[in-house]
Amino acid sequence: LAAKRELRPKRETLGHIAKIVLGEKKLDVDPSKIDEEWEKNPEKVINYCLKDAELALRILERIAVVEKAMDMATVSKLPLDDVLNGRTSTLIDSILIREADRKRIGVPCTKHVYGGERIIGGYVHSIQPGLYHWIIVMDFKSMYPSIIISNNICFTTLNPDGEIVSPTGARFIGKEKRKGLLPGILESLMNERDDVKKKMRETTEPEKINYYNGLQNAIKILMNAFYGVFASEFYRFTNPKIGGSITAFARENIKNVINMLSKEGISVIYSDTDSIFFQSPYENLKETVIFGGKISERFSEGGTILEFEKVLKAFFSHGKKKRYIGKIVWPKEDMLVRGYETRRTDAFDLQTETLTTIFDLVLNDKIDEAIKFSRQVITDIQNGKIPVEKLTISRTVRDESDYKMPSTQAGVQASKKLMKMGYDFVPGMKVSWIVTNSRVTPQTVEPYIDGREFNHAPDMGYYAERIALSVSRVTDVFGVDEKNLLTGTTQKTLFGAFEPKQGKKKKKPEKKELKITDFM
Repeated sequence: LAAKRELRPKRETLGHIAKIVLGEKKLDVDPSKIDEEWEKNPEKVINYCLKDAELALRILERIAVVEKAMDMATVSKLPLDDVLNGRTSTLIDSILIREADRKRIGVPCTKHVYGGERIIGGYVHSIQPGLYHWIIVMDFKSMYPSIIISNNICFTTLNPDGEIVSPTGARFIGKEKRKGLLPGILESLMNERDDVKKKMRETTEPEKINYYNGLQNAIKILMNAFYGVFASEFYRFTNPKIGGSITAFARENIKNVINMLSKEGISVIYSDTDSIFFQSPYENLKETVIFGGKISERFSEGGTILEFEKVLKAFFSHGKKKRYIGKIVWPKEDMLVRGYETRRTDAFDLQTETLTTIFDLVLNDKIDEAIKFSRQVITDIQNGKIPVEKLTISRTVRDESDYKMPSTQAGVQASKKLMKMGYDFVPGMKVSWIVTNSRVTPQTVEPYIDGREFNHAPDMGYYAERIALSVSRVTDVFGVDEKNLLTGTTQKTLFGAFEPKQGKKKKKPEKKELKITDFM
């Protein structure tokens, strides 16, 4: 369970997790024949059990589950067991209720359930499909906690006569008259985190550095969790006016920054909640970094900090919100992927590997190679040249009674077959399978078990179509849709070959200097 929460692996078997974390394999004993194995070779079964226990312990040590939980326990002032097994609201309660008690503020004994209108989330700027170059990414540091502090947002300050008016119309008393309980807690946590980070910088001992780094990260996680529980429908202090005001202030801030940048002639490519992507007027790293630093300084003042997060040499999206890729070249080289199947735990390995290669080619302006590679992978699938383990689909399977039509669920079908083979199944665990016939309803699937031979024929047509659908979200921007990938043809327009869509041309920024106070 700890590894499941920490790693979110595609497959949750000990063998698979041991392979990705430790690079090791578990010993092979067929659980359906464990009694026979014991009769024939008890030493083999003993070693099998010992190896399983050893691998489980070493995985926990490697991913540092207990250490991270201890850091969170220190910050939230809770026992380790409560952190490992409790909800986020339990951690928030521990801090908030203690402070409320000190301030003699009443706390509801039961959780409040809100069933009214939904809180509107953060602002997401529309994005045009295409390939862009030299993109600067800015991020508001601790946006929601900063908004709560600066606007004194709290259930203790919510008042129809308050002088602070949120974009939703809700009013809050200013901190000069009454400092809110929630802003006070967040301010203390911010100061505590700064102190811990200072101690981390001052020490040279590796153990202390690791300890302080874990502690400051735990504080950061807890601070950002406050908004989540206050905006939920089950927390004892839930109030839609509070959650709605926080996101409304955030939307207003981000929109104002976008408008100011646009007035300077800076092309804003995308924005999501607390981050902004805009095009540099320069086509080299050195000048782009200098330009990004100046923008960050101008839009940061007081408690509002617009951090210069990264530079993307190339950035691509097929035009859907929260779906994009980027080639990071500063402050370190890496690939940024959001929203595509490579980020999903239920994507099969071939899907992830194919998309990752295509992303790399596209971000390096090798469009023709990306399309050629896509078609080759699909051809290899159709010709049965793909290793079966790369076609494994894994999903969490609930209890059969939780489904309206369990007989139509591939996961339920696979779990039943898994149990017939002598393997344990517990509702809530991930089950792996391979589709063998998608032309019937429900489709036929067979369980896949790491380290065991798969004696069925995969439905290669199904997998070719799945890959074509995923890949076409990228290639369609360059004139090659799903059908073209499967048939090998190229899309044409009335006037000839399709020309790929490109990012907008960059405009030189005007010299007007802007500050955060311009839009506060």
